[in-house]
Amino acid sequence: MIANPIEEVKKLGYRVRYVNHEVIKDYNACYNVIYDGKVIKPRAAEILGIPINEIWISEKWKKYEKYILYHELAEIKYRAAGYNQEEAHILSELECITLWRNDPMWREFIVELHISDIENMASEVVEEKIREILNILQRDLDYRCSGISFRELYEYLLGETPTGDVISLGDILRNRYYLIHEVVEICELKKQGVSIDRRTVIEHYSDVYKAHIKALDIELSYAYINNDIEWINSRIDTVAKQLDYDIELLSRYSDTRTVNELKKEIHNLLKKYQVTKTGYRH
Repeated sequence: MIANPIEEVKKLGYRVRYVNHEVIKDYNACYNVIYDGKVIKPRAAEILGIPINEIWISEKWKKYEKYILYHELAEIKYRAAGYNQEEAHILSELECITLWRNDPMWREFIVELHISDIENMASEVVEEKIREILNILQRDLDYRCSGISFRELYEYLLGETPTGDVISLGDILRNRYYLIHEVVEICELKKQGVSIDRRTVIEHYSDVYKAHIKALDIELSYAYINNDIEWINSRIDTVAKQLDYDIELLSRYSDTRTVNELKKEIHNLLKKYQVTKTGYRH
């Protein structure tokens, strides 16, 4: 067992370097060191370009330095003893479990680390889906956007709203129309120079509503070219039913002129997509 990992790192002459999380998010921590006369490093150290006798840790995890350094040192020692990378990692994890199974802070760290890893993996899946949507929009509707990231979409959906409603990322990803809507909404806000985070909706509500109108137009245009009357009818009915509430809410965050302009825009949009049983009035 390693009595004090921070002191042992100093004793071994290793340098601990905290790096931007985006740089090391696929690994969280990594090392390239000499131990017992052997160079010990995973392949990730070569990818990251870690200098000799350095241990890199994501700055996101600085709070949990003790646990991370213990894990890395234990893994290094197992590697030096002849275990392969995977074996050394598992045995190091087992030591940590043995030591800190009932340690609240370590358990907090493991949960946060797991969440971060899942978000990291999900970002690749979601960003590929976003690229697919942007390609569809450009190809079918001549709508262009410089692109948005998983983090922007994720933070935007999780953010505070005037109504307190939170939209599920799963609901958005399972419905192409909703995903088109959210992607366009964020793109429109970025075009206006609005930063995208959890405070965007609450701090830029009139801008968000204007972007919402544009997003609804693009969403319904896509439904139109796919002859999806059922979706168009459903959406305009929903928007029409909550319109008075939306305008009243908008009036709390905007001046009268802006409210009247946006009210006119949404009424024109609803009229544009009115449908009858015999076809579109578009």
